[in-house]
Amino acid sequence: MFYFSKLLKGNLKSFLLSLSIFLIYLGLDELLQIHENIYRVFEYFDLFHPSRIVEASMKMGYRSSLWILYYLPFILIFGLWYGYWLRYFQSQMKDNFWILALSGFSLFTVLLTEVFSSTGSLNENSYFCLVTIEETAEMLLASTLILVGSKVINKKN
Repeated sequence: MFYFSKLLKGNLKSFLLSLSIFLIYLGLDELLQIHENIYRVFEYFDLFHPSRIVEASMKMGYRSSLWILYYLPFILIFGLWYGYWLRYFQSQMKDNFWILALSGFSLFTVLLTEVFSSTGSLNENSYFCLVTIEETAEMLLASTLILVGSKVINKKN
């Protein structure tokens, strides 16, 4: 997709370029387990030290995965990007709108199941069920985003 983004013009070029960068990062994140170990990077920064983040989040009642807190700015940026393109496809390419909407639902499912499954309060069966749903939603998210990118390329070629 990164290669094909160079062939497009206008809005769709920026969509495909940002989508390809996002998908490359998601692949590297899964391969290198970046999100599971992100707290190790922040051990060197006093302001964002994991102990501070955990203490502050527990005061607010959050008792789940630390990586979600560190990724929160990126999740918000993705949400804004996603909202813009969802509206664009709703008006310009309706067939991509529904696929992109499914990817948004998948992202929400990933985050929600991660929060619930990592509280430490579930029995083994419930935990494995939520982890299975989470991993399935991750694959569905990546697959639907790749599908949207492929459809944009095919429509413009």
